[in-house]
Amino acid sequence: LAITSPFAASQQRAPAPSPSPAPDAETGIAVTQMIGGAVHPGLRWSGISDVSADLWVLYQREADRLLWFEAGRPVPAVDEAVAAVADAAAYGLRPDDYDAAALQVQWAALRRQQGTSVERASFDVALSVATTRLMRAVHIGRVDPARLRWGYTGPRKPMDLPRLLAEVRDGRPLARLLRDLEPQFSHYRRARATLATYRALAEAGEPPLVPALPAGTKKIGPGQIWTAAPQLAARLRAVGDLLGDEAGRTPSYDAPLVDAVKRFQLR
Repeated sequence: LAITSPFAASQQRAPAPSPSPAPDAETGIAVTQMIGGAVHPGLRWSGISDVSADLWVLYQREADRLLWFEAGRPVPAVDEAVAAVADAAAYGLRPDDYDAAALQVQWAALRRQQGTSVERASFDVALSVATTRLMRAVHIGRVDPARLRWGYTGPRKPMDLPRLLAEVRDGRPLARLLRDLEPQFSHYRRARATLATYRALAEAGEPPLVPALPAGTKKIGPGQIWTAAPQLAARLRAVGDLLGDEAGRTPSYDAPLVDAVKRFQLR
C-alpha cells in the first residue's frame, strides 16, 4: 500500500508525463524507492507519506528523476532553499525537524562534486521533503489539531504544494514565499517574537535559582532585608522587568525590585 499510494494519487492529480529519456538507473531506482515507498532513511522523520504523493507529481515529470539538478548540475535555487530551511527557527520551528544541518553538509559535498548518483538523489528528495514540510508548517501549522482531539472542525486551508515547490525550484526565493504563507494575524506575529525572545534567553543561560524563603517566613515586605534579593533581581533583569544595573544589587527588597515584581506579575 505504501509503495503504490503515491503513484495512485499522482495519476489522479496530474496528466501522464510525455516520453522522455530514461534516467540514470541508480538515480531512478533510488528516487522511486524513497518516494514510492514513502520512506527516506536519511531523514530525522523518515516516513514521508505526508508529502510523497505531492512529490511524485513533480518527480515523474523529470527526465532524470531529479528536481534540483539538470543534466547533472544543480539549479541556482538550491543555495537559497538550503539556507531558508536552515532558518526555520525564524518561523518558530526547529531546523532539526527539517534536517537543516544534514542538508548543509550534503550540499557542501555535492558542490565539491563529491558524492555518488545515489547520494545526489538522496539529497534531492531530502531537500524537497524539507521544503514541502516547511511550507505546510508555516502556512497551516506543524501539528494537525484534529489529531490532538481539540474539537477543531474548521475548513482546511488549500495548498497546491506541487506548484509552490516547482516555483521555488524555478527561482522563487523560498524565504520570500514563506513570508507570504505566514498567517497575517497580529497575535501570530507577537507569539513568534515572544518565542524568539525566550529562546534567546534560554541560550544565554539560566540565572541562579532563587532560594526558598527562610523557614517560617511567608512573604517578604518592601524594604526588608532578604539575602536572595540579588538572585531574584538577576531573573527579573534577564526577562526585562528590572531595568538598570544598580537595582537589586543589595540584599534588600527595595522599591525598584518591588516595582519589577509587579511588572512581572502584570505581564
